[in-house]
Amino acid sequence: IFFYLRMPGWQKSLAEHMYDDISQLEQLHSQASLLVQSEILRQQYHHEAPKLIPKIIHQTYKNNLIPSKLLPLLQTWREFNPEYEIRFYDDSACTHFVATEFPEYIEAYRLLPKDVERADFFRYMVVLRHGGVYADIDTECRVPVDTFVGATDTLVVGWENEFAGDEEAFSRHFVRRRQILQWLFLGVPGHPVLRSICDHIATHATTQFSNNTNRDTLERTGPGVWTDMVLRAKALPREGGGHWGVRILPRVAFGAHPTGVDGISPTSPLVLALHHFMGSWKVSGGWKNRKSLETIFRRWSSEGTDKNRDMIMARKPNVALVNLDGKPMRSPTEKQIVVPTSTDGKTDVDSSKLPAMVTDIFPVSATWEPPFDIMVLMLGEDGELNIERPTNSLAPIEGPSSSITSWGTFHPGVHPTRRPGLAEAMIGSLGGHKRSAVLVDVGAGVGFFSLAAAARGHRAIAFETRAKHLRALKSSVERNGFGEWLTVHEYDIGSSSKEFCIVWQQRQQASQVLEARRLIKEANEVGDSAADAIERFRSMIEEEVDDITGRMFGNQAELDQENGFQDHNEIVCSLPEKVKQLSELIPNDVEIGALKLSVRGMEGWVLEGAEEIMTKRPPPIVVLELRPTEMKAQGWVQPQELLDRMWKWGYTDISHSGPVCDERWHNITLARHSRHQIYSPALESTVETALNQPTWCKLSKLLFPILIQRAHPSIPESLLFHHLTRPDMLEQERLVRLAALERNASRISP
Repeated sequence: IFFYLRMPGWQKSLAEHMYDDISQLEQLHSQASLLVQSEILRQQYHHEAPKLIPKIIHQTYKNNLIPSKLLPLLQTWREFNPEYEIRFYDDSACTHFVATEFPEYIEAYRLLPKDVERADFFRYMVVLRHGGVYADIDTECRVPVDTFVGATDTLVVGWENEFAGDEEAFSRHFVRRRQILQWLFLGVPGHPVLRSICDHIATHATTQFSNNTNRDTLERTGPGVWTDMVLRAKALPREGGGHWGVRILPRVAFGAHPTGVDGISPTSPLVLALHHFMGSWKVSGGWKNRKSLETIFRRWSSEGTDKNRDMIMARKPNVALVNLDGKPMRSPTEKQIVVPTSTDGKTDVDSSKLPAMVTDIFPVSATWEPPFDIMVLMLGEDGELNIERPTNSLAPIEGPSSSITSWGTFHPGVHPTRRPGLAEAMIGSLGGHKRSAVLVDVGAGVGFFSLAAAARGHRAIAFETRAKHLRALKSSVERNGFGEWLTVHEYDIGSSSKEFCIVWQQRQQASQVLEARRLIKEANEVGDSAADAIERFRSMIEEEVDDITGRMFGNQAELDQENGFQDHNEIVCSLPEKVKQLSELIPNDVEIGALKLSVRGMEGWVLEGAEEIMTKRPPPIVVLELRPTEMKAQGWVQPQELLDRMWKWGYTDISHSGPVCDERWHNITLARHSRHQIYSPALESTVETALNQPTWCKLSKLLFPILIQRAHPSIPESLLFHHLTRPDMLEQERLVRLAALERNASRISP
């Protein structure tokens, strides 16, 4: 047992206590399994509602001689969706369809240089006309379509991948840092996004984007242009009610690779459909600098497309496409896309510089019931790329945005697919309270937990100050229509209400700084790409000052003398911040059902400023993302003091989840296994699997020192505190939740 064998100063009673903990862990895991099964039943009941998307599945192949290796994949769509009509088209049927249903596109369709580009064009047109599901013939259906399509969905697509930079994306033959796949999508007839991409393809059927023939395909008809069109679309009213919305599912839904590359296993139960990549259209050498007969033909034939292009652009698609500045996009006739050239006039090919994304915050449909859209940041903007995975831990290095992009959910410090997750534990606890109970989310980030609470009809109050995170959160609130349920505040929360200075500077320099910050703020408010400029600017000016940063307003004369300023007026604060106590921001008549803190080392100071709340109206549930190393850096020298204070306030039922919990489980199972057999890594993995590793570990007061000592320096340990001073009320809440689960189960049962 790790905590006993490697710390000989601890008494034997500690080891015995940890052995007793095994039964508690296994019991918690079994209860979690029951909750997950109940949630699955509830989702199945929810998805029985009528759909707007027609029950049709469209698939294509070049002829009727389908290879035998593809037949089992085709059969999965029939087996899981017996109520759906499956329509198959070969190349001749596709051409006939375009000629009869979309005569305005037939010339562009024939001019496309590759069969794969015609296949791309056809898939958009067939769903535009008839609606339903388009699925490549080498995709495998894993679950019934009706289980993941909502009653109001009008277009459902999925994220394919994301990368930290252009070079990495280009090396993998992607043309966007974040890319939406198009081997599988679902839609209603007439969706504006489908109309807009069809018009775009017809207009640019012979446009050369580069001398990469493969890259040209991705930009002309493939996921490059598809990603742009989907992200640019705005929700417009539909005739008959509702809106033309777009729901983008996380990578795990449609984007898992059959080899498990990029961290998503193809065997995950969250995979809804799997693309097997059995057909390869990419030309050998297509990513190299060469002029082909195809390129020459396209240039020669482009002169004959002007008439067709003018006819297409005369039609007005029912879609609103806007740039980041809010102005309408110019039509392709106003500015043609041309082959990029260098200063010497030669074609610039194989450049790893990809087209800029059309936005810097991105929607993902959360894996939650009911689902909601959450706006997330680009990979790396949560700081997760510099975190080292701990030894003997399953903790991921994904930040909130990358975790949500991949899995649709987030759990600090552990893999997001493990259950019960933090969202289930914390927001599920709100269900036993009065509907007036509120989630208070300090350091909300992009707002996953606050949005999840609002999606279930609970009120939430979120606090966040980082510019881009704040903009993403406010955008999510607006996108989901959660304004009634979720309030967002831009306050720094601390131990006392005071104003402090982040950066002191000479007066002349400070005036320039303040003017620059004003301009940046204006750009941020309109959603410009300079949304994170304040953070960059903060780092820049901190490097320029002479060690005068981070000082509290106090004795100005002493500060002047210390830094060599004879005149008090020579320096001013160029970056002031206001800190408020949580107690003064939450009115007394607000019943806090759960309090969550994700404040990167400020946990102690925030709770010190919330003492009035914690002692006079304690929230039943408190969640801390505990980071002892960062707490010390923020001046809270003894992190265990915070845990002792929580215990004193009545929070004596504690669970924890993260690297330390995983380490405890690893060593407990290893100790149990080593009683009978010699250790081996393979057997260790088998034992841990057999014992069903839980997400949460029970934490007693005796283990506080070990938790602090073994905590990872940069990955948080999630602590869930349950207040036990009102056991009668808690038992009543438990019975209410149990009765609700039983009602759902009986309603779903045949």
